[in-house]
Amino acid sequence: MKNVLVVAALVAAAGVANAGVNLAYWAFPAVVPPSGDNFKIVFPLAADFKLNSGAANITTDAATWDGTATPANAVLQGNFQYFTGDATNLQAGFVAGARFAVRGNTGNIMNGKQITFRFDTTGYQDLVLSYAERTTSTGATSLDFSTSTDGTTFTPAVSVATTRDSTFRLRTVNLSAVNSIENVGAAYVRITFPAGYSSASGSVGFDNILVAGDLVPAPGAIAVLGLGGLVMSRRKR
Repeated sequence: MKNVLVVAALVAAAGVANAGVNLAYWAFPAVVPPSGDNFKIVFPLAADFKLNSGAANITTDAATWDGTATPANAVLQGNFQYFTGDATNLQAGFVAGARFAVRGNTGNIMNGKQITFRFDTTGYQDLVLSYAERTTSTGATSLDFSTSTDGTTFTPAVSVATTRDSTFRLRTVNLSAVNSIENVGAAYVRITFPAGYSSASGSVGFDNILVAGDLVPAPGAIAVLGLGGLVMSRRKR
């Protein structure tokens, strides 16, 4: 009976540890800048919170603000914009500030472009990406997610249809089956906007972007759990 109690305690402890730990979080908590200034977004965008020591940021292959005084709506200057944020998926200790919007821009030039998240997953596995989404009726129709460990070669993971109803909704992308980005110093998740933008002002808005994972069990704990299971199996016989 004693061995059974020990195993039960270990399983309970593992359940607590695997409840999900926040690894990186982009809250965009600042007040939305005045019109025009809200296009002045400097990349890479550092996470507002990160658990591990490795870099946590957002980069893009699209043109970004180059420092000019009046970037609003100019070609290659209006791809990204801050708008009012929301409390959907807001984490404790942060306030709802802005949301990060990816716009179609002139000629819908953001079709086919990407944003890439980098974060450190050392010690963690079974990753889940969640965020608040607000997509306008002329924004991208879908988002293609892919993953990488070097930031160069990406493997497709999942495609998600956007809501296109200008309403904030919680979106969750389960990456727990992607073992390659678990327990590494640099993991990458890329979002590609494959098609669907139909106006310059059409946008996909992101807020409260969270990467969470479960603690990788220590080898000793795994061994004890395995031994406990064996003992329980023998007792049943």
